[in-house]
Amino acid sequence: MLCSDAEAIAEASSKYGPLIIQDKLRQLAAYERAALLQFPRTERHSICQDIRMTTRNIQRLISRCKKRYYKKTTLEDIDVELDLLRELIAESYESKYINVHKYEVWLRKINEIGKMVGGLIKALKASR
Repeated sequence: MLCSDAEAIAEASSKYGPLIIQDKLRQLAAYERAALLQFPRTERHSICQDIRMTTRNIQRLISRCKKRYYKKTTLEDIDVELDLLRELIAESYESKYINVHKYEVWLRKINEIGKMVGGLIKALKASR
């Protein structure tokens, strides 16, 4: 018997397909690829690479979380990676590599994923 809604969602997703959060992360990655093409060439192998790697790490952690029984530490790792991604995007904005609109849209997408992760963490804490 399942202890929480978060575990029910994870079990259903492993049987029936990707989590909603994985779809949101794929949308974020697609937006990110288009935005990173507009960065200066000098930054493509530094901050752009960091942003791409952080997003890839989040995807990897979400896939790992989907398969694990104890999800709390993995969800906390996802939360840390999301904070790092927010910092990298803010650094890009401060360096004027992206405009205000791209910054707001990007953060909105990241915050949406962050709210989902926060809800899962809260559900796991409530179930124990």
